[in-house]
Amino acid sequence: MEALILTIWGLFLLFILYFLVFQPSFSDVPFLPSSNSLIKDILQYFPLQEGKVIYDIGCGDARILLAAYKIQSKATYIGVEKNWFPFLLAKFKLWRIGNPPNIKIIRKNMFDLNYQDADFIYVYLLDSVLDKFLDKFQKELRSGTVLLSSSFRFSQKTATRVIDLPNKFGTIIRNLYEYHF
Repeated sequence: MEALILTIWGLFLLFILYFLVFQPSFSDVPFLPSSNSLIKDILQYFPLQEGKVIYDIGCGDARILLAAYKIQSKATYIGVEKNWFPFLLAKFKLWRIGNPPNIKIIRKNMFDLNYQDADFIYVYLLDSVLDKFLDKFQKELRSGTVLLSSSFRFSQKTATRVIDLPNKFGTIIRNLYEYHF
């Protein structure tokens, strides 16, 4: 009987933990971290050059930005994350590498920022969320800004290029959609 009660409490705590970690604020954008091998594949399509301003909207724990920083430390990296748990993980990871001045993690609603300084934007957002951004991006982004979306695409804008990623076991991201603004 005691084992049953402990099991029930354990399942209840896992349920609560799931909603605190993966579904904070019950938003349309859950925290789904990408694997290191997938990040390596995705970064091939980032313009990792000195002076570039690179955004990751919904950056989670900043693993993509940090991997990009290891390749090119002289670009500016800005991660936007609304949810507390991944935001705090990202800040901790930044602290562990000495808080480089050219990497910023902003805890804010992604729709409240202005992205006019972006050279490149990476997103892993549902298509319904992307569609909410389209008018904003068309008004704010400079000509030549590139957006790379993992798995999901705009319903009202045609991708400039569709990139097929290697099919690796356990990978849910199969395509990247590149858009030019």
